[in-house]
Amino acid sequence: MIEIEKIGPHVLSATLSGQIEAQDIAAFDQAIRAEFSGDGRLHLLVDLTGITDVTLGAMAEDLRAETALLPHLRRFGRMAAITEKAWVATLMRAAGHLMPSLEFRSFGPGQGDEARAFVLGGASGADPVPAIRFLDPPHPHVIAYEIDGVIHQDDADAVIARLNALMAETEGQGRKIGLLVRFTHFGGFAPMMLLSGQLWTAKLAAIRNLHRYAIVGGGGWMEGVARLADPLTAVEMKCFPASEEAAARAWVVDGL
Repeated sequence: MIEIEKIGPHVLSATLSGQIEAQDIAAFDQAIRAEFSGDGRLHLLVDLTGITDVTLGAMAEDLRAETALLPHLRRFGRMAAITEKAWVATLMRAAGHLMPSLEFRSFGPGQGDEARAFVLGGASGADPVPAIRFLDPPHPHVIAYEIDGVIHQDDADAVIARLNALMAETEGQGRKIGLLVRFTHFGGFAPMMLLSGQLWTAKLAAIRNLHRYAIVGGGGWMEGVARLADPLTAVEMKCFPASEEAAARAWVVDGL
């Protein structure tokens, strides 16, 4: 079942519940296409918390609809997904990053008002809330920080500045550095960060200088990312549950 409501100019809200059928996906596709008749970008709020099952017909219809929408990717703006499943939020963020104009955020089941305000653009004129907070490191050659929210360029710049300063200090000593990241809530990142040459330069430099990378509280989806990255770099990465941050701190320091 799907309920679709227009909650603002070029803003649609879709609430999915129960068993999702092919006709539900088709109805959502029609509502999206109706909005393309005007100017401006389309913003979407999708509540997935009530879904109990998705039929094969719905999956096939979703694939057909998404493929047909490929020529219209630049017409999408903000998108919010309300879901309690980390893997769903991760999958939708990955899909969102393929759309050049899309700013995607995921919200928990109790954050419906925040999700609605986001797609309506209520925070568009305000400075973004910092998503990165630096923590006391377990060692002078470790950078530790917490991620809580949507990462913007200012957040990345703050981390890059610390990385560059610490790498400049340790390279002359023939030493490496460690990273410890605590995930409280990762809401994605602003798409324009993908175009930042400074960010990618810093990432490549950090890979050459990293000893160990500890991830705390990232959940199962982050473990999958770590396993994927492991054979691609010489950096040791390890995930720890939130309750084992002390063990993560001890592990990232070992060998420095």
